[in-house]
Amino acid sequence: MKKVAIVTDSTCCIPQELIERYDIHLVPLLIIYEGKGYRDKIDITPAEVYKIMRRRKNLPTTSAPSPEDFLNAYRELSQQTESILCITVTGLQSGIFNMASSAREMAKDVIPGTVIKVIDSRAVERMLEIMADRVGNSTAHVMVQHADELREAEKLKAIINSRFNCAELYLTEFTPGMGVHAGPGVLGVSFYTD
Repeated sequence: MKKVAIVTDSTCCIPQELIERYDIHLVPLLIIYEGKGYRDKIDITPAEVYKIMRRRKNLPTTSAPSPEDFLNAYRELSQQTESILCITVTGLQSGIFNMASSAREMAKDVIPGTVIKVIDSRAVERMLEIMADRVGNSTAHVMVQHADELREAEKLKAIINSRFNCAELYLTEFTPGMGVHAGPGVLGVSFYTD
């Protein structure tokens, strides 16, 4: 029996090679088109969706997986693993994190022996880890960006100020030229060292 199994949603865009190599379980979003739901990458391919979108008529929409979809994944994996790590798209942009978390609560009764952890991919500690690896003890010039998320950006700036030797540390809004694609709630860090 494996120690940990990984679950994520189909927004992750992980190459099939890595999905197979690390035995990652994908819970698909639904692509809604002309009143019918299609499971992302199962019932409909990305190429088919983009072909529909190029027609610019009756554009498809999406729907988050249900808690039951995540619970089914957890239940299936509980036969093969001691614990499950579920990493979802950020809760600031989608309800998927909430669905996965609801399923975790349901699983406490259904598969009580399996430990399940749900993580919002909103990757802040990971950004700090990457920065630490690249900056080390060097003096850093840092810019923290945010897309309508000032409070969290200020927290991130304070953490960076306490952990790193910063010659410069700025806080700025993320450009709308990029923000319209990434959505509100984005946090980013740019830096270079002397």
